[in-house]
Order: sequence, then C-alpha cells, then structure tokens
Amino acid sequence: MVNKVEYMKLLHSADLDVEPPKQRHETRKRIWDAYTAAVCNAELSFYKTRKERSNGHNMKLVRYFTSTDTRQMFARVMVKALINKSPTSAVDVASQLVITYKSATTMIKECLDTGWVEEPSAKLYQASDELLELFQEFYVKETYRQTLEIQRLRNLVTEYEWFLHNMTDLALES
Repeated sequence: MVNKVEYMKLLHSADLDVEPPKQRHETRKRIWDAYTAAVCNAELSFYKTRKERSNGHNMKLVRYFTSTDTRQMFARVMVKALINKSPTSAVDVASQLVITYKSATTMIKECLDTGWVEEPSAKLYQASDELLELFQEFYVKETYRQTLEIQRLRNLVTEYEWFLHNMTDLALES
C-alpha cells in the first residue's frame, strides 16, 4: 500500500490527469465486474467439483453430502467439530443449520449408521476420518485455488477505492 509521502512524490513527479467522474465510474464498474465474475467462477467451480464426484471415493458418501445445501453444511459442522476437537450436540447442529432438532438427529443417525460421523462422547458428534478426507479432497483444495484469485481482485478493488479517496484529499492539500 502506498503511504501519503510516497503518494505525494508520485503525484508531483508524474503528469497525472484526474479521471473525469464518468470515466472513474466506468473504471470502478470494470473492477467490480471482474471481482463479481471471479466469485461466480469460484461458485461454479465448487458446483462442478461436487457434480464430477472424483473417482476412487465412496460414491454413496459423496452423493449424500452433495445432495442438499443442509447436508453440505452439516458436513462442515461435523468436520469443524473434529478439527477443533470439540464434538457438537444435535441441538447445536440444529441451531447452526437453522433446522429442526428432528432433522438434525435424522442426519446424525444416518451418518452414524454409515460411519461418516462418530460419537466420541454421549450425544456429542464429529466427522469420521473418511468424511474429513473427502471434505479436504473435494473442497479445501479447490477453495484455496479460487480464494487466491478472489483475494487478488479484492486487493485491486481496495487499492483503487483507496486511490480515489486519497487522490482527492491529497490533491486538495497540494
């Protein structure tokens, strides 16, 4: 990030024309459009990853956890409980997912029966190692790749907005 002293040097050493308001608006729009497209690409990539169901994985597990938004988020709650070494209750699952207690207990029972969720303490649950491995393979790798592109564009938006804000203030000071 450019500080005020560096900016003043740049301002006085270069022949900078301030963009007219209409052009400034168009530049901002193009930057935001690029950022929006990157977010859309990330979501589409996640969707495609879920649909392709990589070979070698337990297909029943993949189908179960990609069939609904609630089940996708349930996987995240269970993975987080395992990673944080903080098993969670059915009441907490229902609260976090904004679903009924009955729906939470149904998913927990289905996943206990298949071995995708474990009960390390009475009525406290977490992901199995198999669910953790699937989650890391399908989501974490892709999320990391997509996040890098989104972060790059987010920085561009931030820097551009900072430049517009400070360009006006600093130009008035000189």
